[in-house]
Amino acid sequence: MNILLIGLRGAGKTTVGREVARRRAISFIDLDDEALKRLGAKSVAEAWAEHGRVAFRRAEAAALLEALENDNQVIALGGGAPTAPGAAETMKRAREEGNAKIIYLRPPVEALQQRMRSSTKDADPNRPSLTGADPVEEMAQVFAERDPLYRELADLIIEGADTVEDAAERAEKLFTNS
Repeated sequence: MNILLIGLRGAGKTTVGREVARRRAISFIDLDDEALKRLGAKSVAEAWAEHGRVAFRRAEAAALLEALENDNQVIALGGGAPTAPGAAETMKRAREEGNAKIIYLRPPVEALQQRMRSSTKDADPNRPSLTGADPVEEMAQVFAERDPLYRELADLIIEGADTVEDAAERAEKLFTNS
């Protein structure tokens, strides 16, 4: 079984995913990285500039399908990956087939904004604006738009995790309870 981590940018999907994979001694896949490889780009901003947002989302969806061909791994999806054409259906099908459990990392919007402020003094090429506004300022709008989909997909919602270890411990329980 695979663990799929979803959530907004800055939610900790990559950090928590790596920790869960380390604890379980299994593979970790960052879907953003896989999409970038498919498009031959160095950053999400570059991929969007050269190929467009739609092509990036298609690359994410294709990378997800490929990743789900294997088992026993942690897959961190990009924040928008569940919105990619066919991705939500792929995730639901994987869950129905017993190949995946989906975890939604859901820190408060204010925490996400603070993480983005403290991690990037300049624009982060892997976190371009989704709405045309400043990426930190648009967080509340993006959260409001995506939260219903993330909730619908999730087998487990992790809110209020104080540390990476706390979130990883909660996530890891899905492996032992499956």
